[in-house]
Amino acid sequence: MEDLLNGYFLQVLTFVCINIILAMTIYMTLCTGILSLGNAGLMSFGAYTSAILTAQYHVPMPVGIFLGGVMAVLVALVIGLPTIRLRGLYLAIATLGFGEVVRVIALNLEITHGALGYSGIPSMGCTFRLCKRLGAPGCFGNRFTDGRTASCVSGAAGFDGSDYFLLVPAGTFPHRPRHGSREG
Repeated sequence: MEDLLNGYFLQVLTFVCINIILAMTIYMTLCTGILSLGNAGLMSFGAYTSAILTAQYHVPMPVGIFLGGVMAVLVALVIGLPTIRLRGLYLAIATLGFGEVVRVIALNLEITHGALGYSGIPSMGCTFRLCKRLGAPGCFGNRFTDGRTASCVSGAAGFDGSDYFLLVPAGTFPHRPRHGSREG
């Protein structure tokens, strides 16, 4: 077992877990019928927050990851509120623009170390625990997929689907309720 937990395998496992998290965010938005291209921008907000908190302010890694997720959710709500009425290509263009703005800002800020990238982030050997916590849509899963069908179906089901579309970033954050959904 110790041979499998060397630096190379831990790095590969960490990258796999990061990509699983990104894939889950894309899956969640596609389940709602929304084509959002800003997921990487939101992920970068969370990643930079976590990296800066752990490297510069010596916050423990799990707390830094949690606070990075909270930051990504807050930014998603700030971006999601004005763009919630957009549909189709207009939403895709708006979220793509957001992702590009985040990329350009990250390349030019001193705190992110620009194009060199952020270094000095402490290693965490148990990163795979975050991947284990990820899962299918939680207790809002039925409402996400119902809202995907049509907004009139959402109204007939007794809820406003746009309220739940704002919960997509929060649903992909490492929290999964274990009751009340078809999936789990």
